[in-house]
Amino acid sequence: MRIYKYALSILLLSVALAACSPSHNWREITNQEAGYTATFPGRAAVVTRSVNILNLDVPLSMQAVAVEGLYYAVGYIPLQGGLSGKGPELIDALALAMAHNINSDSSALTNATYAGVSARYLDISGVSTKGQKLKARAFFFEHTDRVYEVFLIGGEDQFNPDIVSQWFSGFSLSGVTHG
Repeated sequence: MRIYKYALSILLLSVALAACSPSHNWREITNQEAGYTATFPGRAAVVTRSVNILNLDVPLSMQAVAVEGLYYAVGYIPLQGGLSGKGPELIDALALAMAHNINSDSSALTNATYAGVSARYLDISGVSTKGQKLKARAFFFEHTDRVYEVFLIGGEDQFNPDIVSQWFSGFSLSGVTHG
């Protein structure tokens, strides 16, 4: 699927721009433009590219970093113009593209609460073109005027429960309280 070719390019570019260290160095980063704070394990870069989703040119922004074989990212799409009211379709398309990205045969989303809002959760396994077992976990949701995706992708053996917990619990939306 073309969207994740572009999204993967954005992710790889942001990883290259980030020039992160090989170990986790957790730091809280606030993205005021997109209305969130995330605790990244290294210096994250933000890249915005136009991608084709639902046969529309969509401005997809990603703030991302790669550390020890894991890619940590927050993506967001403004729901303006032709994208108004298309949040649910965008979420489904993003989940499907993520599944294709790791060669998974599943993109089944479940309902969840994340960062104090209703979300859709994806937890899938796949395999790289070189045969490496991959895993992806993501939360997708709409908030105010954006669709967000908060995700972690990498080698299945890299998914340490403490690291996964740190990443996903370190995300918050501006103005939303949650417990």
